[in-house]
Amino acid sequence: MSALWPEALRLAARLNRVGITPYLLGSLAAERVLGRDFAPHDLDWQLRSADLHAWRRVTAVMVGAGYHLVDPHEHAFRMGKTLVAFGDVETLPAYAGVDYRTFTRVTAGGATLWLLTGAQLAAVYAASVHDDWRAGKAKDRALWAALTTEAEATR
Repeated sequence: MSALWPEALRLAARLNRVGITPYLLGSLAAERVLGRDFAPHDLDWQLRSADLHAWRRVTAVMVGAGYHLVDPHEHAFRMGKTLVAFGDVETLPAYAGVDYRTFTRVTAGGATLWLLTGAQLAAVYAASVHDDWRAGKAKDRALWAALTTEAEATR
């Protein structure tokens, strides 16, 4: 499994200390949900709108963790090969029909974060493989297929 999970927990714990509980999406979330290695190369976090509006607080946490801001418009930070990006979780209902208020609260390694179910993550990937940013990306289509298969098997 990915070496990014301990880093995700480290960052989540730092965010928790300033009152933020992040939502994990992307291939690392799929890896955690399905128990399969999807070779995640970045961390895709979503935050509540209010937490994104407190951007200086998020930036201070990330800089304190050794990251530097590489794209303020995309809310992206980098440390070495690790890229961490933040989005607004409150856009998920309109984007993918997924209610972030029903995510699963996970506590591990001294950190608390929110994680989607396989069906919720499949809905997010179903939307993302058709959007302008991810359309045509083979890895995202493979994740979508794996998540859809898993979601159908658990029905």
